[in-house]
Amino acid sequence: MADDFDAVVGRVVLVHLRDAAEGIRQASRHVRPGGIVVFDEPDTTEGIIAIPPSEDYTRAGNWIRAVIGRSGADIHMGSKLADAFIDAGLPRPHMYLYTPMGGGPDWLGYDYLAQTMRIMVPTLVQYGIATEEEVDIDTLADRLRHDVVSQRGSGTLLHHVALGRANPIHRRHELFCQSKFQCRGDGRELIL
Repeated sequence: MADDFDAVVGRVVLVHLRDAAEGIRQASRHVRPGGIVVFDEPDTTEGIIAIPPSEDYTRAGNWIRAVIGRSGADIHMGSKLADAFIDAGLPRPHMYLYTPMGGGPDWLGYDYLAQTMRIMVPTLVQYGIATEEEVDIDTLADRLRHDVVSQRGSGTLLHHVALGRANPIHRRHELFCQSKFQCRGDGRELIL
């Protein structure tokens, strides 16, 4: 199966591995000469915030960080991606930090954050981080929206770090990401 793939693209994968470098090393072995290796991983160092601050936004961000941290996942994986690539035997990659951010009544981020929390509620309760009543998941998106809109503010989702470089074992080609959705390298386009 070696060299069978044009690209290896991972999103929110390495954060769950004990040895991210080994995961990258193993995955890159299956990329054809000149292929692309790209990972997009969260980094909760800065957390999820609202500007001006919102109590519900701050609590939701703290709960997400607590669950990720208690689960054993590396809450700083995004910031560690370059080292993981180097430790995997690949050259230092280009890195891009992006944070979805928005505001106003129609921003989908409130619903996205509430759906993320909905998935985490059983784990929040299991770990003793929060109760179902504290989260009040059925009203969370509306509460987040109200807090941000009433203050004419904005909110963020998780920070992500995306990076990529072609498989240097064969040839070196850099990947240029114009946004989190579109990257170009060596005459090819990759949609993330």
